[in-house]
Amino acid sequence: MMLRKAPRSTGLRIRPSSSSTASNSGIDYSSWDPKVVRPYKGQNFFKVLNSFVVFRLCAIPSFVRWGPTLLETMEKLPGLKQVSHLVVKNTFFSHFCGGEDIKEVHATMQNYRKRGLGVILNYAESAAGMIESVDIAAEHPQNFVAAKLTPYIPPSILLRWTNSLRTLKSVFDKTARMVVLYSEIDASGKGSFDFIDLTNVFTIVNHKARSALLVSSKNSNPALELANEQDFAIFDAVIPHIESLLSHAHSKNVKVIIDAEWTYVQPAIDDLALHLSKKYNGARRDASQGINGGRPIVFNTYQMYLKDALQRVQWEIERASRGGYNVGVKIVRGAYIVSESQRAQEMGYENPICPSLEATHKSFNSAIDLCIGEIKKETPDPTASTPLPVQFFIASHNKESVLHAWLTLKDLKLDPQSDCGYKCVPYGSVEVTIPYLVRRAQENSAVLGGVAVDKKNLWDEIVMRLGRSTTA
Repeated sequence: MMLRKAPRSTGLRIRPSSSSTASNSGIDYSSWDPKVVRPYKGQNFFKVLNSFVVFRLCAIPSFVRWGPTLLETMEKLPGLKQVSHLVVKNTFFSHFCGGEDIKEVHATMQNYRKRGLGVILNYAESAAGMIESVDIAAEHPQNFVAAKLTPYIPPSILLRWTNSLRTLKSVFDKTARMVVLYSEIDASGKGSFDFIDLTNVFTIVNHKARSALLVSSKNSNPALELANEQDFAIFDAVIPHIESLLSHAHSKNVKVIIDAEWTYVQPAIDDLALHLSKKYNGARRDASQGINGGRPIVFNTYQMYLKDALQRVQWEIERASRGGYNVGVKIVRGAYIVSESQRAQEMGYENPICPSLEATHKSFNSAIDLCIGEIKKETPDPTASTPLPVQFFIASHNKESVLHAWLTLKDLKLDPQSDCGYKCVPYGSVEVTIPYLVRRAQENSAVLGGVAVDKKNLWDEIVMRLGRSTTA
């Protein structure tokens, strides 16, 4: 009986290394020139102007740092709460959100559809509205809904299950031999197991395995407490509600993105996403399973600015390959850079964020390579009707990353199989979307520099509308 480490992520080395290589690929670069395609051509002038102002504000570090505090203060002062909400609605809310109610959301979706864009609906109010979001998304083909798990399960419970999973990993990393549930872990009888095998068994839906992680006493530090029987009871009561959402989405052919959240609850979220992927994504090469002819419905999200993200993507792909089911991967750079760094500093642990923007770019593009490599290995010549074992979704303002994926697919003679881009459309009342808007302001700040191209495109569009030329 042996333990072995899960394989390390290496990534494919197939990305064109120079512009000359890209030029020889046959790509018509006029289709990538914003002055030719004018991505904001169809938008109202004042909406274009508003978007430019929002991005300019996001580039001011003092505004990003102190804006949330100022907004919170205004909400506490008599008469200023309504004023602050009016300002937010006509600036950041107008840019980032799709509306406050169903009527406004429908109008936003129709506008995007006219511009050739699909949507990712994200209801900000509560978990109860997710079924309705699926119904709205189903009115237009190929749309997504995004679901956070914290409205279903309190973060404190997710934290304790995360702590239990991390304790398990710590023991695994330090122990040469294990006997607990060995026959179940080594299901294939190969005489050894790795971390992927272990986490396939020690999951929240496996009652026998999870009970082995129970402890009899509480930790004096609440942030380090492990899961308890009451937590398990809540999980057992809530999971059927989450599954009902997935079943409804499956019946409507709507794909569901499981949003990434904070690192201190992410392992628990990954565990639930693993369960949902196994149950709903379908067996590989079976057109009758999953949705849309053998494609995954559940997409787990990976924030590639995290140091461990690339390894987790590799584990996800390898786990699905061993399990013979389809996998959906959403690749993002990340949305909690400020709060994650602050928490690490306050609690005295290593900052989980990559040390540089360049390291994040490398992590992001390597995840793309991993997904494309698995597609090529499993389905060398896929068509639009071929069941796909892996689908990935690039969520990025970064043109270089999108171009990287495009050229890599072309280099391997793979059809991108996407008929449009997608726009994230959160919706709900201004009041409940404010935390989301704060994160977006931080995410689009100069720290990540992700919207410099968008900002220039907006400025070029404004100048063009005003009948002038610019080199800015």
